[in-house]
Amino acid sequence: MSNSGECGAYFRQQKELKRLFDEMRKKWQSYGRCAGTICLKNCSGEERKALERMLGQTFWETDVKITLNQVEKVLQDTRFAPITLEELLEAYFREKIVTNSNKRQEKMRQREAFFHQVQQYFRQRGAHGVCQWYQRMQEERRYGYAVLNREQENSEKNAFLLAKYVGEALAWTQDNTRGDIPVAVLSAKITGNPHYFDRGTPAGTLLIHSLCFSQSREYPASAYEWKELLTAAGILPDDVASMVITYGVHLRKNGGLHPGPEAFYHLQEPLTLTSMNLMGCELALGENGRAFIVENEMVFRYLYEKVRRQNITLLCTSGQMRTAALELIRLLVQGKTEIYYSGDIDPEGLGIADRIWQRYPENIRIWRMSPDDYKRGLSEEMLESRSMSQLDTIQNPGLAQTALCLKEIKKAAYQENLLRELLGDLSEGQPLRA
Repeated sequence: MSNSGECGAYFRQQKELKRLFDEMRKKWQSYGRCAGTICLKNCSGEERKALERMLGQTFWETDVKITLNQVEKVLQDTRFAPITLEELLEAYFREKIVTNSNKRQEKMRQREAFFHQVQQYFRQRGAHGVCQWYQRMQEERRYGYAVLNREQENSEKNAFLLAKYVGEALAWTQDNTRGDIPVAVLSAKITGNPHYFDRGTPAGTLLIHSLCFSQSREYPASAYEWKELLTAAGILPDDVASMVITYGVHLRKNGGLHPGPEAFYHLQEPLTLTSMNLMGCELALGENGRAFIVENEMVFRYLYEKVRRQNITLLCTSGQMRTAALELIRLLVQGKTEIYYSGDIDPEGLGIADRIWQRYPENIRIWRMSPDDYKRGLSEEMLESRSMSQLDTIQNPGLAQTALCLKEIKKAAYQENLLRELLGDLSEGQPLRA
């Protein structure tokens, strides 16, 4: 056994010195040399005695400060000399002590080799657009760099498959001459798994980043923008899962009224529309140039039962705006329909109303969400403090006043408590705004 080996074995037997050696390893990893000071706090009597034997000095305080130079100097007066502190640490821990700087350099080298491998794969296949994406991704550390880097650190094999499959999907969009394809079909075609490119998965996220690069666009901030990005690339999102409930809405397609919604209108029945139903429509129209939107299904059902024999257009978004609802609202705006929106009066509900108003400030009227409506619809449900911060971003002047009331009272108000007022507005035709 070498001097360092014997020395390491000797100090491993000194259990009271373990904290010292752990801290010395951290310092060495940070500096890569014999430098720095260690502070061992609240040392026990046994620890101080062991340190005194090792360093040849007395420690009266429970907090002990030791420099790495001090330790290395003491080592030269032992039977293990000559020996460096680095040799001792590697013998003690029985492994090569790699500095943080070396770790970062090695990680960077592996990352560069990984990107080179990916670009070489697509270069050999003539997918130059994909190569440009990966090159820009690496150079600018954007367009999905963080997603791919995280996967590469976890598993280089899985990361390469991810880069390969998403690159092949991007190449398909750039060479597409065969028409649109559903995202699930494209996913199954490339990977064998129809859910591989699902929204929110690493592959789905990286695919969106690749399309942002290809179309020179920012990362989508909403489901609607996400759908637009995919559609522009010839990829059809899952249009069936996105729905909006309607009554009395008219769609214009190919220059005439869409016969499907018209049939339901004449039957005086509600109709659930998907994004697929809305494809190719030029505009939407509300009865008497107006459309009323409520957030909750039970509210929609109650109002529908009361007004089904009247010429009224009523919609239900079922909470957060999904793609179908956003598309139908866009078509209503296109048809110059005046839109009244009403939702729950809590931080999330005000946020939904404010976002759709910000999208179409000239066309959206906030309905029954004023401070007075808030007080009429109050429940006993206390709002969580962490949700209140959402109120600070409200831009609509009327909703901002309501937000102040929420901050003061800290209770939620619900549409179900305002049914009489909502119905009265529909019957009279003069909705009250926030």
